[in-house]
Amino acid sequence: MITPSVISTFVDYEACKRRIYSLALPGEPSACSEEQRAIFLRTVLDFSQTMSVHALGALLRYLDLHWSNLNMDLHTKPHFMTLKRISLLDIVLMDEDTYRGLQIFNTQAHPSGFKRGVQGSNKEGLSLFHLFSKCYSKVGQARLRLLLRHPTTDIGTLRQRQDVIEFFMKPQSDSIMRNICSSLRYIKNVNGILAKIKALSAKAFVWKSLYNTLYNAVVISEICENARRASQYLDKIASFDTNKLYEMALYMNRIIDFDLSKSEGKFTVKVGVDADLDMKKQTMASLHGLMSETAKVEMERLPSFIEECTMLYMPHLGYLLGVRAWSDHLTLEQKELPDMKFMV
Repeated sequence: MITPSVISTFVDYEACKRRIYSLALPGEPSACSEEQRAIFLRTVLDFSQTMSVHALGALLRYLDLHWSNLNMDLHTKPHFMTLKRISLLDIVLMDEDTYRGLQIFNTQAHPSGFKRGVQGSNKEGLSLFHLFSKCYSKVGQARLRLLLRHPTTDIGTLRQRQDVIEFFMKPQSDSIMRNICSSLRYIKNVNGILAKIKALSAKAFVWKSLYNTLYNAVVISEICENARRASQYLDKIASFDTNKLYEMALYMNRIIDFDLSKSEGKFTVKVGVDADLDMKKQTMASLHGLMSETAKVEMERLPSFIEECTMLYMPHLGYLLGVRAWSDHLTLEQKELPDMKFMV
């Protein structure tokens, strides 16, 4: 358990309170003064709860210090839309013995000897999680595990989940379920994808995964549009504003040549997006033929005992003419050719 004395060693209480008072939310009065903002924030957060003030202040401070590592744009600051209070009153507290006794989870060591004991190598045995885990994506599987790890006593939440299950158990909902499942296969963890893109280590398949995730998220929202009256969950998905996702997927499809990126193994831009880039690509593509023609011309200038030559390019030396050794144990003087300079 984290006590206030432990937290205060990390972030001072007064510093946390000052950081919260400087928080600007969209719901505050327009052109408000610092005093008016403080009054507004007191209606949102109880400042007598020192633990909450410490936790929120420390979180805001962490975002201030590490926002450049969390966001793609290095020159922006975080914008906060609202403060949501998280309560544990509707959470069923269960220990690990209870989870094992009810067989909700049953972690088993990997049967392979060389994988046994390695972190992340354990497999799920016979359990409720294994029985219900019919997920089509790793994101969904992680979400199911989280739901089973945090059982709720909220009757409204339980009824909403039951309504979704009841709807998809009906035979007439089979086509909708199949269409949603076919799109769920392409949903990936966006956080991991964006981390690779920001680190400039994203391969071609990473960009394709991001495009598939955006595109299929829009498709799922459109599918739920026809069944939004069946459940609040489906209505929430159908009501989600997917315009930004659609625009991102549209621009990615216009810019990235996914087929060529897959064959070349690198990020490739489509022809017609940038004229200067197209010109450079054309020049690069014509280099092979140009170097072959240059090698033929240089071959005519070489002595008759040289049967073949090739044109080479080294970044630190430039373009070079390569020839095979025409004899064994040649000295540096013997390697010199007319109008040529031997590069060691």
